[in-house]
Amino acid sequence: MYGELASVQGIVDLSPQEALDSAEGFLASQGYIIEQRTFTTVFAQRQAEGGQDLFSLTVAVAPQAGGGVRVTIRGNDQAGIRERQAAWLEWSESLPKRPEPTDVPLSGPPRVESADLPPPPQVERDFATTAQAPQESRRTGLGSPYILGCLGIVGLVFFAIVVAAIVGSISGNEVAEKPRQQQAQKEPAQDASKVKDEQPQQEHEANKPAPKPAEKPDPEPAPKPDPKPQYASMGEKVTVDDEAYQVTNAWKQNAIHSALENLKGTFVAVDFTFYNTGSETRTLDESALKLKDSQGRSYDVIQDNMMVVPMSKDIFLEDVSPGVSKQGRAYFSVAPTASGFVLVCSHTNWLSSAKPAQIRLAV
Repeated sequence: MYGELASVQGIVDLSPQEALDSAEGFLASQGYIIEQRTFTTVFAQRQAEGGQDLFSLTVAVAPQAGGGVRVTIRGNDQAGIRERQAAWLEWSESLPKRPEPTDVPLSGPPRVESADLPPPPQVERDFATTAQAPQESRRTGLGSPYILGCLGIVGLVFFAIVVAAIVGSISGNEVAEKPRQQQAQKEPAQDASKVKDEQPQQEHEANKPAPKPAEKPDPEPAPKPDPKPQYASMGEKVTVDDEAYQVTNAWKQNAIHSALENLKGTFVAVDFTFYNTGSETRTLDESALKLKDSQGRSYDVIQDNMMVVPMSKDIFLEDVSPGVSKQGRAYFSVAPTASGFVLVCSHTNWLSSAKPAQIRLAV
């Protein structure tokens, strides 16, 4: 099968021409013969040892938006790549790569080492001892005139304290009663004001219109079924961006006989015309065409297509200039009971976002 075999890891830091120059030199050093080169591909072949089989390889480069290219290898020489795996690996690692963005680690907070602080200064206090002078108690008799006078004075002071306490209690009750009376007079006035304030509010709420019932949202429309795919007919010219295809004939056969090879099986042959309506040279690859049957199965162009088609219709990997059309033929190996075939035609640039065209075959 002719398909993708390997790719170079990362983005190669070279222009498309520089990368293809390196690939061309490497292929030549491994015994491949350079057959064709375009702006983005190098096509090479080698002959198997002791046989007539030809093995093909295509090195393709895809320019990247930020500079550099990605490199992929397609073809049918799986055995050759496995035998020369070390050489392929050495060549891919020798290509300069664009550096990948890396995350810069953030530095942590500054480290502060702990320090032993000196203990707080202690103030020494000297407490002087005071000598307590002995107090001498005098013992005097109860009948002393001096003692009697002192007792009389103490009695008068005690009586005055009692009288003052009684008078203060009475006056305190009167003072405490006045704020209570004033508070009692204010409360009826506040209640009346509160009632007046609540009445306009109640009237305003009574005059408000009743709320409208909530409207039910309209039911969501049922999803529309996906439109059925549009198929072009044989003989109709279909456009894929700045390219076009036109199927001129299609048939089913049980074997293929040619001067170079004979194949057995069930095949669908498609004759078509490819139009380059763009402003750059195009190269049609086998991967641009697919065949699908009524059961959704997909078929690729056979690997030996170039060995069994006439030279005048060997279109694959040939340059088609702007404004030029070229005829081609493609063979597909299909299941014996398959039917309802549709040819899917894609843009030659596999990076294009153009929608492929579909042509129903009358087979």
